[in-house]
Amino acid sequence: MERRTVDDAYASAYAQLARRHWWWQARDRIVAETLSALPIRQGASILDVGCGDGRLFPVLDQFGSVTGIEPDPLTLGTMSADPRIHHVPFRSPLTLSGPFDLVSMFDVLEHLEDRIGALALVREVLSPTGLLLLTVPALPVLWTRHDDLNHHHVRYTDRSLRSDLEAAGLRVRTIRYIFQGLVVPKAITVLGERLGLARGGVPAIPAPFLNRVFREYCLFEARCTKSLGRWLPGTTLLATVAPT
Repeated sequence: MERRTVDDAYASAYAQLARRHWWWQARDRIVAETLSALPIRQGASILDVGCGDGRLFPVLDQFGSVTGIEPDPLTLGTMSADPRIHHVPFRSPLTLSGPFDLVSMFDVLEHLEDRIGALALVREVLSPTGLLLLTVPALPVLWTRHDDLNHHHVRYTDRSLRSDLEAAGLRVRTIRYIFQGLVVPKAITVLGERLGLARGGVPAIPAPFLNRVFREYCLFEARCTKSLGRWLPGTTLLATVAPT
């Protein structure tokens, strides 16, 4: 993770996108609801890998004591004064004290060249009863310029994510697709790019009304498809994982 993890233009816009764009707002609400259902002990020790400027710390703070890692200085942005954020690579040996009861990796794994090595390090720093909660982009056929700008190495399927997790000594507790409603728009984007009719760039934040509508639709969809997400494809995978 020492190399740039995203395109410079994307990293410069990240702080605003991550707080104001409907997709990030919806994903973070889904993450918060998932966390609330997990058996996390009171006062848990939490490690947020790829934490950016710590924008999800207020959510994670509800469950315990949070430490963050963000290797990319530009993604870290201007709001990086929080002493809990460490600008260090996520690789062994990790100097942060553990073990951790919860490790979170929200759209981080796909940026890494050595993904199994990173997951093995998660296994190393987790407590015996600890959990990993992660999200990753899904479905390789939906690869677009957005993935290139983000320096992604992979879009996962249920099977390929399970394979990487198991290779690192981790066991999937739950896994499901989310953002099912974005599959068709994403496929249209793929086709448009291949035909030269579209050229993806840094996402724009819609007008407030549309932003709210898109966010609330995604949240409604996530609740409706919660029991179907194991089989109904979406553009993101959400998994809770434990040590073997």
